[in-house]
Amino acid sequence: MTGQTYYILYNILTLLFLFFLQLFMPKLTRREIFFGVRIPEKELDSPGLKAIECLYMKTCLIFGIPYLIILIYLMYAYTEYPLIFVFGILIYLFVNFIIYYSTHNKVKSIKMKYGWDKGKEQVVTIDTTFTMNKNKNILVSQFWFLIPLVLIIINIIIGYNVYPNLPDELPMHWNFAGEVDRYVNKSAKIIYEFPAIQFFMLVVMFFSYKSIGWSKQQISSSNPEESLEKNRIFRKLWSEYMVFISITMQLILTFANMTTLLVIRVSGPIIMLSVLIPTTLILIVSIVLSVKTGQGGSRIKLKNGTSSTTIITERNDDKYWKLGSFYVNKDDPSIFVEKRFGIGWTINFGRIEGILIIAVSIALIILIPIIFK
Repeated sequence: MTGQTYYILYNILTLLFLFFLQLFMPKLTRREIFFGVRIPEKELDSPGLKAIECLYMKTCLIFGIPYLIILIYLMYAYTEYPLIFVFGILIYLFVNFIIYYSTHNKVKSIKMKYGWDKGKEQVVTIDTTFTMNKNKNILVSQFWFLIPLVLIIINIIIGYNVYPNLPDELPMHWNFAGEVDRYVNKSAKIIYEFPAIQFFMLVVMFFSYKSIGWSKQQISSSNPEESLEKNRIFRKLWSEYMVFISITMQLILTFANMTTLLVIRVSGPIIMLSVLIPTTLILIVSIVLSVKTGQGGSRIKLKNGTSSTTIITERNDDKYWKLGSFYVNKDDPSIFVEKRFGIGWTINFGRIEGILIIAVSIALIILIPIIFK
């Protein structure tokens, strides 16, 4: 197979991942959160909600299958236009959000129609020891991030040592067939270009890792002890995943840097495979982890019972979730909260800190390519 063929296969794998993720996401989300709406436990199996879920899945299938077939054909027929895949993904995600939001509104209407949250005592379960213990048992050791940091330092040292013997022109970019399509003139910047990108990625991954520990804890009041343990395991597994992604991406960038510096000389297809295989592995691990854990650890099976000191206090927080996806609550000190529909965490857009994080992230994404152009 050529590098271009591998690229097309990788894109197809990505599309299938998005398709099945969107289709089965209701099964991965917390059971009490139904399409972004908090539902009383005794109403979760009501016929109306089952019918809505069935309609959602049918709509995803009716739209998704023909659309993906057309998009895959276009990618194959017009391989010289890689933006087909990019815009195709954006359109697919947008339409899927419309499908989700429509379903979200249907669920809200049923909840309001039957008054499921009226006149009901609302409770929240809080773990009083979470703040004290979250850095002890919640996350994998942060010292694992020393591995990618060491890789960055190695890249700088190698770059400094080989620089005097480099030719006047160096390969900097490869097309989807694994062929060099852009060269750069030799300059001292080449020593630090990849390490700077690597350091930026390391900061992003480390911040994502830390945000898992900082995020707001959500515990089921019906079984707080079990929920606490599941949530702890969930955070631990995803913090390990952040370390895995960080090390894997640093290895990919290190290989790219060594190729640019001519320390490693390999064919085009091998270069493509060096990127596609690790990224495919990252994709597969994310699928397995999502299915295994569910949101907040809702799908984790425990062998033994657990115990914990808790205080009971919960409220209906639907009003803080705009469009069923964006958390806006200025009175909540939490900056990171669990996603309403999906796996992972999102920002509290009601806090200025949350808005600043989004703004800085967008600015860096825009500026980094310009700086290192």
